[in-house]
Amino acid sequence: MKTRVNSLEGVRVIALVVSATALLLGLINALFVRNWLVIACIVVAAIALAWLLIDFKDQLDGELAKRKHEEELHQTAAQLRDRSSSEEIVQGMLAAISDIADRDVAWYPYEMPEGGDPHVFHAPGSDAYIPNEPDAVKAALSLPVEASLPQAYTTPSGSYRALRSKTSVLGVLAIMDGDDPTSTAELNSIMTIADEAARALERSNAQEAREQAAITAQNEKLRSNLLLSISHDLRTPLTSISGNADVLMTSNNTLREEERTRLLTDIYDDALWLNQTVENLLTMTRLENDSMSLKMDYELMDDVIEEALHHVSRKLSEHEFVLVDSDELLLVRMNARLIALVIINLINNAIIYTQPGSTITLSTKRENNQVIVSVADNGPGIPDADKQRVFDPFGTATRATARGVSADTFRSFGLGLSLSRSIITAHNGTILVEDNVPSGCIFRFSLPAEEAPNHVDF
Repeated sequence: MKTRVNSLEGVRVIALVVSATALLLGLINALFVRNWLVIACIVVAAIALAWLLIDFKDQLDGELAKRKHEEELHQTAAQLRDRSSSEEIVQGMLAAISDIADRDVAWYPYEMPEGGDPHVFHAPGSDAYIPNEPDAVKAALSLPVEASLPQAYTTPSGSYRALRSKTSVLGVLAIMDGDDPTSTAELNSIMTIADEAARALERSNAQEAREQAAITAQNEKLRSNLLLSISHDLRTPLTSISGNADVLMTSNNTLREEERTRLLTDIYDDALWLNQTVENLLTMTRLENDSMSLKMDYELMDDVIEEALHHVSRKLSEHEFVLVDSDELLLVRMNARLIALVIINLINNAIIYTQPGSTITLSTKRENNQVIVSVADNGPGIPDADKQRVFDPFGTATRATARGVSADTFRSFGLGLSLSRSIITAHNGTILVEDNVPSGCIFRFSLPAEEAPNHVDF
């Protein structure tokens, strides 16, 4: 490109030199020779040469403009190919076409919901209203394609063309301000950009389809795991309940009082575990489906903890429980029932995975603008590789349990910690697990601290 520009400048210099030389020779001849025929021929030749050089310069200027335009189209096409999302591709296409046509443009996706608005790009300095014309879009989609160029359906507002890939209809491109672009070159440039965008959209849609298929397959796998986990984990307590109840019904008169009490206690514990599991499952489902309204209010953390302790497993009495209160009032804007459920899950988790007689410590404090609640135990702890897995649905860690068996053979219905993470995240908080030196682990969550509003009394 730089070489062509330099050549053009050289042509200009030559034209000036030839013209000046011809005029100079003509003047000399006029002064000394005075041959008017020669003078006329020289003048005509100079004018003709200058005309040819000017015409050649115009051709070079046109060639330069054409090459520049081709390079801009190539760069635009490359940018469209580099964009990954459909939204980015559409915006890039509309910006390029608006720049070429110097008009407002709009894009109607083929699967645009009824009543939805098109993607709009305004030309520089324009803020005109672009009407939504669904009838024009439908009419453009019904027009045939001739010589690979889709026909335009024209309205007083603009021209509408359907954009197609090799396999499907992608949408409709609308160029506003009335008639089609009058320049054939302009229209060809627009369709070049549109065709490149169509290929990019086809690739993007195919990639999105593959990703969606992978997500669907993963969801199906998770759903299968859910059904397997439910059937396995609910069968165990139900079998225990039905078995113990059968013994009580058939052998009640021959059982000693302590045996009868043990069977009733086991039934009660299994029923509580089932109730807690169903509560966790229902709460998680509502959170994931956004069907639960988080009605939050200003609550004292001590009051929430006190309520939660009324609902933890009765096996807490088999451990040494320590409650460490903060020296100040800890106010948090929260859904008290859900935060209490988190505390219940964390304490019950510590009860399950530590041996009787171990220490479970529940503590609260304030650090900067955060209220921190910790549940610590001195059990066997969790390996580093498993620390993140414990927050996954049905995730378990290879840590010993109160009954001396691995977590995989104990009740592994791991919804409690996953639900706890969902609840804390919904409250703009964080939750994590870390080692408790010298043994055990600490589950800690933090929530934004609040100052008491004037209208709140405690």
